[in-house]
Amino acid sequence: AYARIKALERTTQHDIKAVEYFVKERMALLDGGAYASAREFVHFALTSQDVNNTAIPLMVRGAVYNVLLHALDDGVLAPLRALAAAHFNTPMLARTHGQPATPTRFGKEMAVFVERLTAQRRLLCDVPFQCKFAGATGQFNAHHVAVPSRPGGDGDGGDD
Repeated sequence: AYARIKALERTTQHDIKAVEYFVKERMALLDGGAYASAREFVHFALTSQDVNNTAIPLMVRGAVYNVLLHALDDGVLAPLRALAAAHFNTPMLARTHGQPATPTRFGKEMAVFVERLTAQRRLLCDVPFQCKFAGATGQFNAHHVAVPSRPGGDGDGGDD
């Protein structure tokens, strides 16, 4: 898919137009061409910004769930857990504002750090990946003018 889109992009000199043509090509092949007549609606009331505002959050979500979280789990949290376990009883002097304070254990301090980092990881998983899909000015105007009512709707443009 990537190679075909890049080939189309060399012809069109437009990244989004290349994706549009690629999607149209694929639609022509679906169910023996059953969707071929709908191909011209791929770009209907769709701006390049709509595509980007949808694609970028999806790419970030993919990076978070397929790369970042695994790197955090395997490359940071797992080694820190091992360090906490290995040094569970290793004494150390705690500090406050850079000054010596009370005795503690290195393993315990690492375990506290792991717990705090794990809490931050959970929060990261709760971040919504939002996008905008509403035309050139973000008002959904072109969509409403072209299709003022939809099947089952009352035509007022609101949520039915």
